[in-house]
Amino acid sequence: MIIDNPHVMREVIQETNARFTHPCAEEIYTVEKDRMDEYAARWGQLADRIWKEEYQVKQSEGKAEIESESKDTMYIPLTASAV
Repeated sequence: MIIDNPHVMREVIQETNARFTHPCAEEIYTVEKDRMDEYAARWGQLADRIWKEEYQVKQSEGKAEIESESKDTMYIPLTASAV
């Protein structure tokens, strides 16, 4: 959540009145807010591509597909080398 969805972490911090205990930690959510959002967006694109290439593989390629294209889709490797 911290890297993938920094906006969610900012909401949690605000709602819970969290206090930062590490020097400069607050800067990630204030000073570096825009950079974190940009990084999260780039990571999201990369993660989506990796997910599609590595895990959305048909069963004929050695993986079992459970459900399809739903939010709760899960893919389970069938071989140790796929883990």
